[in-house]
Amino acid sequence: MRETGVDDHGYRHPRWSGFLLFARQHRPAIPSRAGVLSRPSITTCQTAGKFVITSIESSYLYGASILDQSFTLQSVHQVYHMLDGAISVAIDGEVNVVRVGETSFIAAGIKIQIAFLEKYTRFWALASGDWLESPVENAGITV
Repeated sequence: MRETGVDDHGYRHPRWSGFLLFARQHRPAIPSRAGVLSRPSITTCQTAGKFVITSIESSYLYGASILDQSFTLQSVHQVYHMLDGAISVAIDGEVNVVRVGETSFIAAGIKIQIAFLEKYTRFWALASGDWLESPVENAGITV
């Protein structure tokens, strides 16, 4: 029988604790550029710059991504809703894990940093202006 793990925030991980802890400590080094895929549903061009809705996909297997660097958006509110996997969202230095079915709201002016925690991670990103979609699109090659 597997032991139940408890993370830094007191949350119990009955089935996945061993895997998540192992995955965080033993991430394989893959000699490729980090891959973050953005699938925009609605862009700022379509909403006159008012909001954007996009699906973000990636994996911890790709290593560091453009979202690993902390950033602050002074005038853009953000919402992340997890569809698959889990992400770590550091809000003003406090780390929070967002899992499937959970939603994270980040108000404008808050310093955040995002890390992918599982092999396959997908979440909806909604913002009250241009953000997540543009840096991801500009960092890579449009297919």
